Amino acid sequence: MPNRISRISYLYIKENSPQNALKWYQEIYSKIQSLSTLPLRCPLAPENDFFEEEIRHLIIQNYRILYTIEDSTVYTLHVRHHHQQWLKP
Repeated sequence: MPNRISRISYLYIKENSPQNALKWYQEIYSKIQSLSTLPLRCPLAPENDFFEEEIRHLIIQNYRILYTIEDSTVYTLHVRHHHQQWLKP
């Protein structure tokens, strides 16, 4: 799993629909992997104003993948449902 939050989301979805959970996971994972090429294609996240590091977000359906780039490495910080409040320090 990309991170603990996506694992929790996966388990939540799996309770009602195991097939949808697997599809969700595969899509999220694939999109996160796509950040290895052109990670700067995504806009700065609203959370960027609250942190020293540059925070970007990739939007996938009802989820936002928050990430940062350090040198040539992309670090996934959080997978957040669009209903969740912005991440703050």
